[in-house]
Amino acid sequence: MTPGATTPPEPLLVTGLPALRPKTKVRWLGLWLDSRLKFDAHVKYWAGKAGAVAAHLRGLSKTVRGVPPAQAAAVARACVSEVALYGAEVWRKPRKPQAQYLATVDKSLKLAARAVVPAYRTTQVAALYRESGVLPAALEVARRQERWQLRLAAAPAHSPCYAFGWL
Repeated sequence: MTPGATTPPEPLLVTGLPALRPKTKVRWLGLWLDSRLKFDAHVKYWAGKAGAVAAHLRGLSKTVRGVPPAQAAAVARACVSEVALYGAEVWRKPRKPQAQYLATVDKSLKLAARAVVPAYRTTQVAALYRESGVLPAALEVARRQERWQLRLAAAPAHSPCYAFGWL
C-alpha cells in the first residue's frame, strides 16, 4: 500500500501454498484504507452502516403509532451521526473540505432527518435539518474537528501527542 500506486502488485507465490493476493482495502486502528491510502472505503463503510441504522429508525417512526419525534431525534443524533462520522477527525482537512466524503455522509444524515420528522419528500433539506435537530455533515464534521483541536491543545506536556508531532 503506497500513496502513488496505480496498479496492484503481483501476487506473492510460495511453493506449496496458494497465491497470496494483496487486499484492496485494509482496516488499521479502526480506519479503512484503500490501496492509495485514502479514506474512500472508510467513509463508504461507515456511511452505509449509518444509513442502515437510519432506515431502521425510519421503520420505527410512524406518523400515528411510533417513536415520538423527540426520542427519534435523540437516537438520530446519538446513533446515526456518531456512526456516520466515525473517524472524521482524521479524514477531514480543515483548509480543504472533501466534498465527496461529505456528500456520502450527508445521505445517511438526510435519511435520519427524514425518519425523525414526518415530512414530504419535497420538503427542503434545510428545514428537515432544522426541525429534526440533526446537523448537516459539513457542520458536524467542523464541530468535531474543532473539538479535537481543543482536546489536543489542552493536553498535558507529557502527553504522547507531543511525541507524534501533533502539537
